[in-house]
Amino acid sequence: MSVDAVTLVPPPARAPRSGMEPGRADRPHGGRPPGLALMPAPAVERDPVTGLCTRRTLQRRLERRLDALGAEGVPGALILCDLEMFGAIVERYGTAAGEAALRLAAEAIRSAVRAIDTVARIEGGRFAVLLGRIPADQALAIAARISTAVRSRRLKWQDASVPIAVSVGIASYASGEEAAALLARHSGDTAVPG
Repeated sequence: MSVDAVTLVPPPARAPRSGMEPGRADRPHGGRPPGLALMPAPAVERDPVTGLCTRRTLQRRLERRLDALGAEGVPGALILCDLEMFGAIVERYGTAAGEAALRLAAEAIRSAVRAIDTVARIEGGRFAVLLGRIPADQALAIAARISTAVRSRRLKWQDASVPIAVSVGIASYASGEEAAALLARHSGDTAVPG
């Protein structure tokens, strides 16, 4: 289970420890107020094939980012990636090969982005990367890195070595946009040469 956040909940009642003064940093619970213990928050929804965030998680994070955008004034971007020939891989080699191609593409995309970015599989062979606090030129550079990272991988399946690639587009976002509408776009504002 992955833990992305922590929720404070009261533990069962118990007798106080002797020698500990209320309000001291060396008290039980590491300095937290008495009566509170750390419990893991609900896990982020994960795609069962790739382990990436789901579309729903991405949409929630995008909504929060759009809400914060007005105060920060720093632009962001959504990179949309379509796994090329995904249908052909499934048709020729089967569902298991298609899932292996999805995992390979997901691994390559994750390797090309920053730790603060959110990578999600949004449907079929489509992925999205939520970039926050980034100028357009840096978003283009990350999109190019994604394309290169995916193209450098080959799906080894049975006796075949199948090249994989993604079509990449960038959708810039601004204050006042709707997250669902932004995710519904089929291609980005700017195409990135592959």
